[in-house]
Amino acid sequence: LRAQFKDLLQDCGLLKSSERPSASLSSTERSLRHGEVKLLKSLKRSLQEEAPRRRRTLKPDTWTVAEEDEEKSTVDIRDIDFRLSNDSSQLQDLLVASSACSYKDLAMLKLILTSGLYPQLAVPDEFNHCKTVSEQLFHCQSKPFVSLHPMSFYGNNSSVLQLADADIVPGPGKHPLSPKHQLLCYMSLLETTKAYLVNTLRMPAAQTLLIFCHELHTNIDLTRIVCDSWLELRFPVAETAEILIRKIVQARSQWEKLLQLRFEDGDCDTVERSLTQRLVELMNSQIVYSVRRLLAADLKLLYVGPGNNAADGINPCCPDQHVTVNDKVGGVHLAPYLTYNCLTDDLLPETWTCEKCGLVAALNFLEKHQHLHGCQPSSQNTEDKEEEEFSAPKPNSIAYECPECSKTLHLTSIEILKHKRSHVHAQ
Repeated sequence: LRAQFKDLLQDCGLLKSSERPSASLSSTERSLRHGEVKLLKSLKRSLQEEAPRRRRTLKPDTWTVAEEDEEKSTVDIRDIDFRLSNDSSQLQDLLVASSACSYKDLAMLKLILTSGLYPQLAVPDEFNHCKTVSEQLFHCQSKPFVSLHPMSFYGNNSSVLQLADADIVPGPGKHPLSPKHQLLCYMSLLETTKAYLVNTLRMPAAQTLLIFCHELHTNIDLTRIVCDSWLELRFPVAETAEILIRKIVQARSQWEKLLQLRFEDGDCDTVERSLTQRLVELMNSQIVYSVRRLLAADLKLLYVGPGNNAADGINPCCPDQHVTVNDKVGGVHLAPYLTYNCLTDDLLPETWTCEKCGLVAALNFLEKHQHLHGCQPSSQNTEDKEEEEFSAPKPNSIAYECPECSKTLHLTSIEILKHKRSHVHAQ
């Protein structure tokens, strides 16, 4: 199967044809391989010549046929064919290359599998903690109330999917706050008397949804994020949600850039290493949040509607793209997959102080970052910072009373001269 898939990739130009295995062997190894191939071909030829001469007889069992010398022949011709096409060095290289030796390798393998399986996700039912193993339920986007297959690993070890009491953070609301929420990616649904999840893989909930969702909808301060209109993430701290969203936008933009470089046959080693590091850090981040499945009644009152909460100006998430209005659910597009301030909410912007210019105003996420993009430090703040730097005591500083400033400053001899010179230039 691997050889067939490799041939397909090479025919499509997605994989470069590697050199022949014998090219990297020494003369001694090539001679050994030549003798091994010669012996295997001879053995295969003898097996093919013996095959027609074997007599077939009936066993006492009516439905069983026995072959003469069946017990004596322990060599399988398919095993010989396999050894002819693959030597021991190739098999060893394959085993080494396919082993996940670190957390980074394992995380990237799981991300690649999830990218191919999305949107086949299932979230645990909120009442699973008070049910037995056989009664554990999960909800998919297209089909709610599905069960784990009784012969699967998670079907026999469903406790690893439940939140431990030590991982739950106290907070308002009936949905638990925790950094350990999980969801299941599945390959298929098996429907018999019940619907079962087959070939499942567990992933951290928030990171997986934010990386792979087709549509992300947020409220005014990013504490509520709706993923593909069926799951809602709630963050108790707005600053944490802002940092996470910016990291997600950067990671998805870098992933898109890497794919573009792949299609253009460009140099993508640097981008690939950077993206791998960024994704591993994201998957390993500890963020407190809650997960809620949205019902049909929730969706009716979820969005503000077209024409509401419109805005324009600089796009802080994607500077090369303009802020555009979402004509379907309201709010504005900050990225092709991200719509800001389209969820109904009673929150008002909190008072915020700009560290550059000292502006104090009630601004939302978009207005705040648009201000920071064009903000220039005021002259008063610059002078205050200089005075703070001068007034910071150093081991060799002395007290100096400046007649111009009417202040006592702790400066070194060189800083005193610089301070005096600044007054001379000012005059």
